[in-house]
Amino acid sequence: MAKAPQKPKSEPEEQLPAGFTPLQGGKIDGWFVVKPGNAIQGILRDTFVVKGKFGPKKVFKIEVTSGETEVLDGENGEFTAAGGEMIGLDEKGWLKSLADVPRGTEIYVRCLGQEAAAKKGQKPAWKFLVGAVPADEQNTGIR
Repeated sequence: MAKAPQKPKSEPEEQLPAGFTPLQGGKIDGWFVVKPGNAIQGILRDTFVVKGKFGPKKVFKIEVTSGETEVLDGENGEFTAAGGEMIGLDEKGWLKSLADVPRGTEIYVRCLGQEAAAKKGQKPAWKFLVGAVPADEQNTGIR
């Protein structure tokens, strides 16, 4: 008679020392939906590169700190994300300035819509309002 498979023993959950916050690794809860009026306010946590349709593209990883933002994920479709969720934002022309912002900086991004005209053979570029809280006003201690 075959022996029934054994359940793996559950290991105790590891705890960080007091004062430490768990890091998220590569986890993204959703992707910023690029449409007029959608905005995100949060902490720029990291950047990474993924294979895009036209070659490698940079993604900004933002932890939402205030307000709500519309996001998309492959399993649940479009939903509203709020504080604490980790959102991916693809780099576009108007967002390239985020590459110069240090990790740990609070940022704000709002999609303003598309430009009125485009270069021949291209779609109109998406426009964004982008800002950051100066480091001396943040008091985060993260650098």
